[in-house]
Amino acid sequence: TITPKIATEIGLPWAITTVVLDAIPTKAEIDVQLAKLETLLEKKQAVVAIAEGYPSSIERIGNWASYLTAKNFVLAPLSALANKQVKK
Repeated sequence: TITPKIATEIGLPWAITTVVLDAIPTKAEIDVQLAKLETLLEKKQAVVAIAEGYPSSIERIGNWASYLTAKNFVLAPLSALANKQVKK
């Protein structure tokens, strides 16, 4: 995508979505995507995951987030990653 290049040129912050957690908004598929997110986090310092405000998304992400400390993960606001991902 050329979006990061253009955003940089015009001075806008940018971030690239790595995982869409609820493209299929079922509890089972959200859990699959959260597992994928964890696998990516074992290889990368940070990733961007997005989700809609579906009840199933909120429930599954809330449950997952309650175990972050034990897994040595932290949530960060998107602004903390703005302009810091490697451009592809």
